[in-house]
Amino acid sequence: MRLLLIDTDVFVLLAAGGLIDRVAELLGFEPSQVRRLYPVENQLTRGRSFKDRYPEAVRQTALAKAKLVTPLTDRPTNDAMLQKLAVSDIDEGEALMFALVAENPSWLLTTGDRRSLVALATNPDLKDVCGALTGRLVCIETVLRLLVVTDGVEKIAAAFSSVREANQKLRVIFSEANATNLDSCLEGIDSYLAALRREIGEHLLYSSK
Repeated sequence: MRLLLIDTDVFVLLAAGGLIDRVAELLGFEPSQVRRLYPVENQLTRGRSFKDRYPEAVRQTALAKAKLVTPLTDRPTNDAMLQKLAVSDIDEGEALMFALVAENPSWLLTTGDRRSLVALATNPDLKDVCGALTGRLVCIETVLRLLVVTDGVEKIAAAFSSVREANQKLRVIFSEANATNLDSCLEGIDSYLAALRREIGEHLLYSSK
């Protein structure tokens, strides 16, 4: 079964904007094929960092969506790969998803964890993992680009209004000047994309073109 994995930070942002099913559709998946990390519900209700970062209404909206999305319970068959990914700059949840996507050629991972991506791409011991992940990591910038090109910048800027102030990237991309101008919004997105590619290269990232 093809699956679309969504890491926790991206899940909260998309859930707050009511965009998870839409992103799944744009990437060629059914809503039933979306998976999120198992701890999301607990993090939204008890996690201090989430309470500090997001308003109560945002957390409740994301929690309601989390209850409708099947949690990821799969484990990699190759435990050695998961152990290799246990490096300091790769988040534990991200490592699990990297390993699972590497083992399943039809799966994609949507991620906003730049630090984990850089650690994955620049660690020489992880070249085999990177090879298995070629073209299947959908960064948040690509998600935003797909959304604004397909559905319009004003609609997507409005969808993210409840979480824009909680996320620096969204504040820049959907600034007052960009939120009504597709060209300037895309310029902002593409600037972030170019910076990420300079750090991790081209091969890991999913391309919608």
